[in-house]
Amino acid sequence: MADATVDDQPEAARAHLLQLARSHGVGTAFWGWDGVERQVDGGTLARVLAALGAPAGSPEEIRASLTEQELAPWRRMLPPVVVLRQGLGGQVPVHIRQGSELSVWITVEDGTRHQAVQLEDREEPRDIDGVPTGRATFAVPADLPLGWHTLHAESGGTTAECALVVTPQRLATTQALVGERSWGL
Repeated sequence: MADATVDDQPEAARAHLLQLARSHGVGTAFWGWDGVERQVDGGTLARVLAALGAPAGSPEEIRASLTEQELAPWRRMLPPVVVLRQGLGGQVPVHIRQGSELSVWITVEDGTRHQAVQLEDREEPRDIDGVPTGRATFAVPADLPLGWHTLHAESGGTTAECALVVTPQRLATTQALVGERSWGL
């Protein structure tokens, strides 16, 4: 495995490795016992990324994994899950074959249906695995109730759905639980 040489690569390769790590939610630095911030070794990052399915043992693998990470959302009609705070609403990207009709709606927990409104999206279409693919962005209403809802999309006979979770703006359970503490050991 080439990961022992990742730190010996040019500065650009290290920058791409850090970009790939961040795109996968992998930390690239830590604070030592002495209070000094340290960078995670490139070999360690490469092994962690490989365990996450993103090979990063060489500059070529890093570039290929970055490309795959960039294209992954375009290969899905909807994201895996959408999480929003109550009262804020949001936006959701939907990917479909370029030029296809599209309908997007939300079914809340009680079965009520809400139509999502399409917003202007100036993202250029892309060729994804030989398919001209476009992106449309839809607004999620701010007045959805708290809960686990379902976001639906339908285009040209293809359907997709994902969880749409609306969470409280703030959790205020701490004060309510203060008097409930059990200090017995």
